[in-house]
Amino acid sequence: MHPELLIAVVGPWDERDSEGYWRCRAGCGLVFKAKATRNLHEKKKHDGLVAPDVPPPPTESESHKADYLFNCHSAKLTFGLVLGDINDAIREGDGDRLMDLYKMALPIYYSHGRTKYQSIQLYFFWSRQRLCCPRFKPSG
Repeated sequence: MHPELLIAVVGPWDERDSEGYWRCRAGCGLVFKAKATRNLHEKKKHDGLVAPDVPPPPTESESHKADYLFNCHSAKLTFGLVLGDINDAIREGDGDRLMDLYKMALPIYYSHGRTKYQSIQLYFFWSRQRLCCPRFKPSG
């Protein structure tokens, strides 16, 4: 691989290293910037005895990305459980847990494009901090 740089190999199925260079599949240790250059090297130096390209196995994020129905129901279930926990905190009068749940809902709002809800929550946190902090209280 790269003896001076000590660059790690990503995986046995991956033909590139962590820096993005193409490795020779014959195992001679040479690396190439372009896949076509690597293929030409293998054809000339190793007589084309290298196995054909094998696509890497799909990663977990790619498999969940393509499953829109699963993603939709998973998001509904997650947010439904958060809303149920918020209702439970309101019923029990647990203000600290309620604030933690509101803080947990902020990235959920942001990831789903609900910036209006997020801005309202941030304004609520700012006004609560302003009321609780003695240096922000009006002097009058």
